[in-house]
Amino acid sequence: MAAASPADGATPFISTAGAATYRLTGSLSANNARGASRRARHRPPTYRGVTMPTSSMNGENAIDFFIHDRASNVAGYTTLVEWSTTSFYIKSTYKPMQLMKVSLHGPDPKHIGKQHFRLDFDHADPAGKAAAAGGAWVTTDGLQLPLYFPGRPVNKRTVHIVRFSAEWDMFVRGVPTAPMPSPKQKATLHARLEAPPQSKATHVDLFLSNVRPYWGNETRVRNSDAGMGPLVNSAGQYLTAIIYQQPVTDEPDPFGDVRKGSPLDQCVRGVASKVDPSGFLWMCEKMIPRSAFSSFSSSSPPPPPGGAPPTSTTRTII
Repeated sequence: MAAASPADGATPFISTAGAATYRLTGSLSANNARGASRRARHRPPTYRGVTMPTSSMNGENAIDFFIHDRASNVAGYTTLVEWSTTSFYIKSTYKPMQLMKVSLHGPDPKHIGKQHFRLDFDHADPAGKAAAAGGAWVTTDGLQLPLYFPGRPVNKRTVHIVRFSAEWDMFVRGVPTAPMPSPKQKATLHARLEAPPQSKATHVDLFLSNVRPYWGNETRVRNSDAGMGPLVNSAGQYLTAIIYQQPVTDEPDPFGDVRKGSPLDQCVRGVASKVDPSGFLWMCEKMIPRSAFSSFSSSSPPPPPGGAPPTSTTRTII
C-alpha cells in the first residue's frame, strides 16, 4: 500500500482516486422534496428524493446512485449497492475506483461467528485492473486496510453502517466531474440525487436491520421519496438508504478541507474514508492533491484483502 504522511493537524484517512475524469453528458431523472428534522439536536435537514420506474421503498435487487448538479453538470462517482448470499457489498462502478469495496458480512451457517463489516482491497483481479486503469490509494497516520467498523447502534435491531457525504463545493463549475454513469443491469434502481445548494451537504445513510426495514420517520421519508431499498440478503437482513441534505456545519465530516488551497488542476476527485467514533463508516467525496498519492501506476499492485476480524470488533444485531 502506498503511504503518505499527513500535514500537521491533518485527520487520518484512507482515500482512493481515479486518474482520469470525463465530462458528464447525460443524467437520470430526479425529484426534489422537503422533509422534517432527522435529529432533534440539529436544524431540520432537507430530504432529497429520486424518481424511478418502480417505487424506491418497496424492495430492490441492487441499487446504483450518484449525486449531480444540473446547472454545472458536475457529477459525483456512481456507487453500486448489491447483495450475495448473506452479505452486502458497496463499491464504485468506475473501474479506477474499484480498488476497494465495503463488505457487510451477515450471519452465515457456513462461517459461524465471522459476521463483520469492513472496508478492504478487492480481490487481486478487479483491484489489479483498477490500478492499471489509473486508480491510486493513500493512507495517513498509520491507518491500514482492512478497516473494520462495528456500525452505530440505532435500536436493538438496527445499526447505521455507512454515510456517503458530498458538500456543495464538489459540484460547482470548474471542479472535475466524475464519469457519466453507466447503469448496471443488475440494479433495479438507478438514482440521480440532487447536489446540495451552497453551504449544505448531501448525505446518504445506509442502515442494516433485522426483522423489518429501518426508515427512521417512515412517513416523512416516503412523502419525500427519500428512501432507497430495501435490499434483503439470504439471512433475512434488510439494507435501506435515506437521503437528506443539511448545513455543512450541523454534522461536519471528519476530513474538512483536504484540498487546502491546491489548484484544481493539481487535484483529483477521490473518496476519503474513516470510521466515526460512533461506529459507522464515512465515505466522502473530496478534491485531493495529486501529490498525496505516491503513484497512479500499477507497478505496486494492491495487497490482497484481509480476513474476518477478532470477535471483539464485531457487533451483533438481534
